[in-house]
Amino acid sequence: MFNPHSAIDRIKNQLAYKLGFAIIEHKNYGGGVISLIYKLYKIKKEHFLQRKIYKQIIQVFPHLTYPKLENCKDYNQALVYKLHLSYMIGTVLIQADKNKFKGGYFRLYKNMKQVRLFYNALKDFKENKNIPMKAFDILYKNINLISLEKIKEISFICDLHKDYIPILDNIYQNFEFVLKNIELIKEWLISDDFNQKYKKTNHPYPSLLDPRKLNDTNEKINYNNIPAELAWNMNLPLMGKFNKVFLLSPSSGTVAIQFIFLPSCKINFNSAWDQASKIYFCLYHMKNGDIVNNIFCILSNKQNDHIKNLFLIQNKVDVFCVYRDPVSIIKHALNHIGAYEITKITKKMRQINLVSDFYFPSIYYHYSKNYKPNLESIYNINFDGYFFIKDRLEILKPVIKNIECIEFSQINTTNAFNTFTKLAHKYGFTPPNDPILFQGRVNRHQGDLWVLPVKFRAHSYDLYNKTKNDSTSFALEGGVEIIITTHQLHSNKSGFVDITKEIFDDRKLMFDNIILLVKSNEYEMLKNNQELFLASKKYLNDYMDALEKHEQKIKDNLITEEQILDYLKDKKDLRIKLKQLIDDDLTYVRENHPEYLQKWKYYQEFEKLCEND
Repeated sequence: MFNPHSAIDRIKNQLAYKLGFAIIEHKNYGGGVISLIYKLYKIKKEHFLQRKIYKQIIQVFPHLTYPKLENCKDYNQALVYKLHLSYMIGTVLIQADKNKFKGGYFRLYKNMKQVRLFYNALKDFKENKNIPMKAFDILYKNINLISLEKIKEISFICDLHKDYIPILDNIYQNFEFVLKNIELIKEWLISDDFNQKYKKTNHPYPSLLDPRKLNDTNEKINYNNIPAELAWNMNLPLMGKFNKVFLLSPSSGTVAIQFIFLPSCKINFNSAWDQASKIYFCLYHMKNGDIVNNIFCILSNKQNDHIKNLFLIQNKVDVFCVYRDPVSIIKHALNHIGAYEITKITKKMRQINLVSDFYFPSIYYHYSKNYKPNLESIYNINFDGYFFIKDRLEILKPVIKNIECIEFSQINTTNAFNTFTKLAHKYGFTPPNDPILFQGRVNRHQGDLWVLPVKFRAHSYDLYNKTKNDSTSFALEGGVEIIITTHQLHSNKSGFVDITKEIFDDRKLMFDNIILLVKSNEYEMLKNNQELFLASKKYLNDYMDALEKHEQKIKDNLITEEQILDYLKDKKDLRIKLKQLIDDDLTYVRENHPEYLQKWKYYQEFEKLCEND
């Protein structure tokens, strides 16, 4: 029974489909020409009668109007019926009848033959090329782009590269673009350059377009007019955007490098924690003319999409990487807080006044799944995500110009500023100018100072306020806001006065990078109200006492390298696993910087533990 809300039924009820179906039935079951002509005439007459009746009905009952074909739920599934032989033959017949006074019927036989050739080519393409259904969905949605010639050319390309799956996947994923630009794509995919660069090496991410032409603004399709998302999907190489790659590693200074060191050198870079596609978009939009100050940062993990970004580099690059004592890396991993810990910071921890109690977050540790790190959670660590520099270097080998291998102590609070100053002079980017930013711990992923920054509201209202944790003063005018922070969290101090020494005098703080900042226009207001200033000074010293007590508890719970080594003494299987992974990852260091290995105290002790394994 005909369903007007079904796109499939609606297409099957179209005149083209019904005429074509009748012609195919006649061919299959036989019958004279006269009987066929009569049958076609009858179908046409009945069809127009149905249309006439439908129009009369909706004039009286407009609510019975059929929904637009595109709005039917099964519209996408119905598109395939427009590529049925019945529909295509019927369409050719209707066109011939429309042009009957212009020789339409004289060309009918030839056009019928072309339709059958097209249908057979399409059928062969569908059945023999292992085309995913997603590609056919795209094909059906772009029926107006399909021709016999295009199907033949796509089939030819698929046959040519039938054993090179990555390019077939690329073609199918971007099938609409392929349909629109088949000549350009074919020229590239049959070229010797494509064969040498991609197919011969079995490159996992072959480009769908010729990279050399993409940089030419005179070409119709180039980097300037291809959206970044489409470029990512087509594996277009990142050419001329940057000439430096930083292979970042977890627990090896990554936070400090991304948040302090690189920004201090005025370097343009991506966030290494972003999704791989977002990283690509960022790099794709970097300005070619600023290549010296552009750097690609990638974390050492084995997610395929992140690896893809490395494979898409084609110009020569300087590679930076930081190597650290592996036992210290494991220590830092075990002491790493949970990713969602930031959500446990409440308003009463971050906004305080003279009558506020002291509140600090309970620190939850990622691998131990507890509020205290433990050694047994070493089995929860995915070590592949920590020791993976060597594999990244292997991927980049064809494009590496130079490797800058940095030992971890070169970026500690004592040496980091000088290290990046030297690197800036060597590689042509801007040297840092504020050593203070480099002299404090940046990474807070052990839970230290996680509560900061805290805003302290100093207001005369609270001088005689006896109500604990009363928040009234936050909404009153005339107060002074003091920010408890660090040099690293608040690197831009423009418009602020540092009052750390005025509040803490000669007190030796547990964290020497903690600072107290007040807005320049509020500083005099605070100094002119000595009663408020002295009350604030006392409160802030008391707050610091409580904070340092809280931080000492965190510090006392942290696992040390010595504890890890002691734990591994009777864990032979774990030692063997770790040694194999670490030995492999340290291949480059062993061959080029053996002095680093000798310098690492805990690594040397680990090696002794493994001597008889």
